Amino acid sequence: GFYNPDPYVMEFCVDDGPDTTPPQIKETSIPDNSPVQFEVDEFPIVVYTNEPATCKWTKDNDLKFELMENTMDCAKNLWEIQSNMLYACKGKLTSIQDRKDNLFYFRCEDKPWSAKNGRNVMGQGYKLTLKGTQPLNIADDGVRPKEGDTISGATTTIEVNIEVKTENGYKDGESTCYFSQDPKNNFVEFPEIESESKAVHKQRQDLIGGVYTYYIRCIDLGGNLATVNTTFNVYVDSQPPQITRVLYGSESLEIITEEDATCFYSNNDNTKCNYQIGEESLATQMSYKSSNNLREHFATWDVSLNYYIKCMDKNEKQPSPTQCSIIVKPENLAV
Repeated sequence: GFYNPDPYVMEFCVDDGPDTTPPQIKETSIPDNSPVQFEVDEFPIVVYTNEPATCKWTKDNDLKFELMENTMDCAKNLWEIQSNMLYACKGKLTSIQDRKDNLFYFRCEDKPWSAKNGRNVMGQGYKLTLKGTQPLNIADDGVRPKEGDTISGATTTIEVNIEVKTENGYKDGESTCYFSQDPKNNFVEFPEIESESKAVHKQRQDLIGGVYTYYIRCIDLGGNLATVNTTFNVYVDSQPPQITRVLYGSESLEIITEEDATCFYSNNDNTKCNYQIGEESLATQMSYKSSNNLREHFATWDVSLNYYIKCMDKNEKQPSPTQCSIIVKPENLAV
């Protein structure tokens, strides 16, 4: 119920002299140098003038107002002023070409209610550039995890980094990307973008064991859309590596594990299995047959020794401190 007791007063003057100033285009609904979606050759536009006017446009070359062939639907009355205190002229730009800059020129003439000889026309065209684009696409090998990948870890929830890289489109793949486990709903924007390219998007997910499908959508500033989906498996590794075979070959003790592993052995009958993997003073690492095969492990064959062997996988799953993966006692095969 509170009100101002004194009126708010505005005072202004209207010049009674002749109007010799042409209209001005103050802004447009499409910013200059904006990209346009690939294969979209028509685009609506609104130009805003500082007074009621009649406007036209042409493509590629700045022509005189009379020679411009494309007319626009313009506000012709003072009471049609917009909230931005300007007057709107609406039209549709055509013949937009892909993969190049498209130049458009606009000119306007004021006082639509006056005779032709009493109107002021812009002496120079207002220039607007629209950038034709190309399709946006997901880069080859640009999705992580890849289709069919298995991500493993030793904890109940495993860190999985979802990543997508886009290319082409507008500005070499610069885009905004979204992900969801629902192909139609609940898409969430990737929060992390590589600062250098702005085309690589990342998101960490903490997932329990299972099979997952992620749907990804990317869109650039021109409206070009690229989609992809990837299905991968999350495996919770709760067991240390298992030894499947023990062999003798070329004066060597060989063990084979069911998965890639690092294996150590101790010959100390006092400590037996009670040592830490990697504790060099008490244990020796078994060698590999090759750097590409991490499942075959070798040690020198000695029938006078017991081998207390422990193996650890890439997720650092290993036996308990006082337990071995296996205890081996070589025998004299000649006897």
